[in-house]
Amino acid sequence: MLIVLFENNQFESLRTISLRVIIIKMCRIASEQQRQGELLLQLISIIKSINAKVSQLDSKVSHLDSKMSQLGQKVSELETIVGEILKLQKKLENLLQQSSQDQERQDKILETLALRSLEQETEIREMKRIK
Repeated sequence: MLIVLFENNQFESLRTISLRVIIIKMCRIASEQQRQGELLLQLISIIKSINAKVSQLDSKVSHLDSKMSQLGQKVSELETIVGEILKLQKKLENLLQQSSQDQERQDKILETLALRSLEQETEIREMKRIK
């Protein structure tokens, strides 16, 4: 009904305007698609870069896990060694204590022997004088 109101010229003019509007909108859509396509390419590039970095980090974390495991084993070995050292230290302390006690006993024996020797020398001198 609307078409009937317009003359042929006006209809063609309206049709041309509508086509131009459609073409302009299509150009805008195409431009937007191109812009979004470029953004997608940038995002893909960024994601590839991130994936490469994540892969490197995974490798480093795996290496660190291995090192931590080795370190744990070494700590365990050190704990065993420290335990043995502490046992040896205790034995040495006991030996030193025993040695100290033995030394004291020997010192008393030497003191006693020295006193006896002095007493015997005194007795020998007295016996010589008496003779």
